[in-house]
Amino acid sequence: MDMPTLLPGLPDRWNADDTAIIGPDGSGITYGDLSCRVEDLAALLSAAGFGPGQRVAVLQSKRIDAVVSILALLRVGAAYVPLSPRWPMLRLRQSLVTCGIGAVLVHPQDSRHLAWLGDESGFRLLDVTDAEAAASDAGSVRRRAPEGGDIAYMICTSGTSGTPKAVMIRRESLAAFLDAVVQCSGYDRSMRWLSVAPLHFDASTLDFLPLAAGGTLVLLDRAMLPGDVLRPMAQHRITDTMLISSLLRAAVGRHADLAAYDLSNLRTLWYGGESCPTAVLRAFAAAHPHVRFRHGYGPSETCNTATLFDFEGVPADAPDYMPIGKPLATVEAYALDENRVPVGPGSTGELWIGGIQVMAGYCGDPARSAAVLVPNFMNPESPYPLYRTGDKVAVDDDGNFVYLGRDDDLVKTRGHLVSLIEIQTALLDALPIADAIIVTTPDPVAGNRLDAFLVSNRASVDKATAVQALRRTLPPQMIPDAFHHLAPEDVPRRDTGKVDLKALQALAAERRLAASIA
Repeated sequence: MDMPTLLPGLPDRWNADDTAIIGPDGSGITYGDLSCRVEDLAALLSAAGFGPGQRVAVLQSKRIDAVVSILALLRVGAAYVPLSPRWPMLRLRQSLVTCGIGAVLVHPQDSRHLAWLGDESGFRLLDVTDAEAAASDAGSVRRRAPEGGDIAYMICTSGTSGTPKAVMIRRESLAAFLDAVVQCSGYDRSMRWLSVAPLHFDASTLDFLPLAAGGTLVLLDRAMLPGDVLRPMAQHRITDTMLISSLLRAAVGRHADLAAYDLSNLRTLWYGGESCPTAVLRAFAAAHPHVRFRHGYGPSETCNTATLFDFEGVPADAPDYMPIGKPLATVEAYALDENRVPVGPGSTGELWIGGIQVMAGYCGDPARSAAVLVPNFMNPESPYPLYRTGDKVAVDDDGNFVYLGRDDDLVKTRGHLVSLIEIQTALLDALPIADAIIVTTPDPVAGNRLDAFLVSNRASVDKATAVQALRRTLPPQMIPDAFHHLAPEDVPRRDTGKVDLKALQALAAERRLAASIA
């Protein structure tokens, strides 16, 4: 596979008559038709002047046309920037400006969301269903061939300054990542991958895996409830998929009826994005014991997946959370102490990541890039920098990394610095619940107020019982101020599937207000 150029080598693994993609509406496209459509759109985009060094937004709902758009942009060497038409106008405009977008590929079915993107917006709109007309606007421009160092895609993530930050991933990084995962997984034409993540979420890079292996990519537009995922998994005989941990928790809930779905074809269930308690994995394995689990870890800045941990079943003596594993063959990973010295088994350090998968930087933000990217002092011969993740890890006796939280999981309350993930772990150990989520609210007296949401299908746990259980292992300053019960299906989520912490903060405030009035 000629991965540095991404697409020219991929057809070597394609069978023209095999189904390449199945859309959310059930329509499909063969590899032969996909190849023709990608080449046709790429030729028109190239004639319109798009190529290496340019950034084009793919502002479309999740459908086959959107995948064709992404593959065509990769083919001509332009960077694709996936954005959601459902985002608010301000968020979209900020993202377009942050990424330095030259044009926007849109679909007429999304036009109702994009009325503000007219002639006066300053952005050039290209209708993906009428690419020939779009190409004729600019005449013919000859551009150089794409290279491995060119940007393949940019992902917009939330920034602490209130504006999006745009992670830039090189073509060679994406190519190396895909090649490493396909090789270590043994993926082939029998693979049927269910794409659950939104296109603008970094986990969508996993959707290239079935195409790289010559398998079938099944697109799911939106997954709000467990049945939204479980039904297509059974219907399309899915062999592999990745679920955000929040959705996996909901899938084992009482109302999901997990065992009723025929998942006999499912081989590997990826999970990640958030911590997932082993109790949830154990419940899934009880319903479908043949399924292997794969815990993937990796920030957007390292091409989504930097470490993997594969396992079958959940041992009775397993910890509350499974390890995040060891680095891919294309990744360097180090757990370093505050003096940047590697820590040994049982010790805690910060995770630093190096190798070809590390991002090129944040678009238009050299100061922020310099703050997290440093020359590789652990491997001076490497041409790639080290990325400082800010994630705390330990190393177990088998050399696996164990995720412990982030520096921003530490909050000041009642004059003490406390770890939210430590409180979460203590709750899971002490109470018969599926999950625990801790949110903080600024408090003029305590510094931060702690609210614990206990996720369970069972009856709610009263505060006295929870406090008594926690006092066995936690000091007083780590006892939450309030405890709230939530059913798994009632946990609010963002459009990426992750828990919406701001919504939980608002819910906690609402319940406190109601309690004060009662």
